[in-house]
Amino acid sequence: MRMSSLGRRRATVPAAASALCVLLAATAACGGGTTSKTPAAAAGGAGAAASPACPNPTAPLATADKPNTTLSGTLNFWGWTNDAPNAIVPEFNKAYPNVKVNVVDVGAEDIGTKLLTAMRAGQGAPDISEWQDDDAPSVWNMPLTDLTACMKPHVADFPDFKIKNVTRPDGTIQAVPWEAGPMQLAYRRDTFKKYGIDPSSLKTWDDFIAAGKKLAADSGGQAHLMMSNQVAPPNGIESLSHDFRALVQQNGGQFFDAKGDPTFTDPKNVEALNLIKRLRDEGVTVNDVASDQAAVKALASGSVATWMAPAWWKYYPSTFAKETSGEWGGIPLPAFHDGGARSSNRGGTSLIVTQQSKNPEAAFAFLSFWLLTVEGREVSYEKGGNQFEALYGPVSNDPVITAPDPFFGGDKWTANAAALAKEVPQINVTTKSTKIDDEFEQLLPGFLQGKMDAATLLSELENAVMAR
Repeated sequence: MRMSSLGRRRATVPAAASALCVLLAATAACGGGTTSKTPAAAAGGAGAAASPACPNPTAPLATADKPNTTLSGTLNFWGWTNDAPNAIVPEFNKAYPNVKVNVVDVGAEDIGTKLLTAMRAGQGAPDISEWQDDDAPSVWNMPLTDLTACMKPHVADFPDFKIKNVTRPDGTIQAVPWEAGPMQLAYRRDTFKKYGIDPSSLKTWDDFIAAGKKLAADSGGQAHLMMSNQVAPPNGIESLSHDFRALVQQNGGQFFDAKGDPTFTDPKNVEALNLIKRLRDEGVTVNDVASDQAAVKALASGSVATWMAPAWWKYYPSTFAKETSGEWGGIPLPAFHDGGARSSNRGGTSLIVTQQSKNPEAAFAFLSFWLLTVEGREVSYEKGGNQFEALYGPVSNDPVITAPDPFFGGDKWTANAAALAKEVPQINVTTKSTKIDDEFEQLLPGFLQGKMDAATLLSELENAVMAR
């Protein structure tokens, strides 16, 4: 889980000293917080097993006024973005006073190795753990609690793409959704005004390229519409791999079909890859920014006027360029074609319950209280570092979520992201999906240098990924 570049998914909200590293990269009830002592509806695939997590999927959660004193035990929680769960614990304990929750910061770089090792060993795993959606296939065959019955009443409360992210190929739901990164085009109001760019005119990527060429010319090369790649170890390509996957998803492309067979040379993938090169070749982007500090300078100065920005991206300018508050706006991504999708997704985190948990009932009660209630999402949003809580549908009309955002010049950044999340295309994944970035990063330089075309790169990428 490498974390680098300004466009990389935020896996942590670190202290100032380490934040630049992120730039480089009754009974608890299942429906509204439920628990169970009966098998889940689906038996699950390899590694998934029915577990006593939800006996009554429609029973209400306990509250501070009507606490549940029967449910008891200790829960160990592993994560890396721990402001939110830490904020929830005191509220949860008003309703469940006999359940203790220990929140442990394992670190984004270490949690994958430690959790997989503990699950394979059959000991040492926590009750609950955060897990990145990009890495979901790596736990498809791990011993997790089957949450299918628990989540059944809540599936409609989340966008389709997010439910797909937490679902195994056999239909077993292996996690409770938390946040994701439906994307908008964040733009600098001051730069657009200075150079006469109407944000509403950027309806397609062709419109975007035309405006970008004009901006570069009118500014004498001092301003560009977008950054193409922030140089980061080991080879300065990582940020473009994330852009590529986001553009493939926006365009409705697939690396695998519904049966899991590779489809890397899908014409929509070719089109997405060619867009990356076209943006560079036609002078729309500033390319290969040399350092983290240079990227922050571009963010603050407005010399890079737009960013393909996931919902959680606000963290970066509000942390590293506070003086730009009010100078930002947000619009949907330009479409590949008229009427096409105008959003994609980057990143996302969900919560898994391991089969090593001795208290799966309490574990799901905690996750329900936090993630499957409006009140829990409100606390998480206000005190937990502003993760994208509006992904949970019932909270999307909450005044906290729908209020105009002063940082974005009064645009409803979070509410707009919630609306766009509904049109994010689904992407098929397999256990090979986690291999794509590494192989892509090795092949991309040759493509950018004109040594191969997009179809050739994608064919070689497919061969490399399937051979691993």
